[in-house]
Amino acid sequence: MEPVQLGSASRAFPGSDCCGDQVGQWIRDSLATLCVVDGLGHGPEAESAAKAVLTYLDQNPHTSLESLFAGADEAVRNTRGAALGLVLVNSKEMSLTHAGVGNTRALLLKQGNPAPKILSSTYGIVGAGYRKLRPETASFAPGDLLLLYTDGLPEYLDTTVLARSSNRHPEEIAEQTLQRWALGTDDAAVLVARMESLG
Repeated sequence: MEPVQLGSASRAFPGSDCCGDQVGQWIRDSLATLCVVDGLGHGPEAESAAKAVLTYLDQNPHTSLESLFAGADEAVRNTRGAALGLVLVNSKEMSLTHAGVGNTRALLLKQGNPAPKILSSTYGIVGAGYRKLRPETASFAPGDLLLLYTDGLPEYLDTTVLARSSNRHPEEIAEQTLQRWALGTDDAAVLVARMESLG
């Protein structure tokens, strides 16, 4: 079993074939780079911006958060830009570090603790510049659950509902999160990660 179990789900704006909200995941040994990206607006240009971010990250997945954001910002200057949330997970150290630019959300649920930890983002647009990053590091122990999601879902989710389903596979949690809370007025995407026992 992989030390970090992952699942994701996304949904386009109703009536659209293009989805500007995307997720990405890259794993190497004990390191995982996870992201959710929201191309501004919706439709083909939003999808193009989001995919341009993913293309850059796919070519440079395991560097520092600062380097990833700076490189993505340069790489997508010819698009309408995007909001981006990035998390680096180190399963050996059982820790994660998050940084975000724009209106993406990151929520960490610690096993046995109903109060979520909200990981914050800074103002700006990847592709048009942003304020200084504010990386946050937190422990990520077995049973802990991380959700990265776009503003196609409410900013605050009902964590009691999430806690009750935390033992399900992250793919199922992601699908249920989207079904339960997607706003229907925008694209939406969510990535769920759960740390597993290393024993």
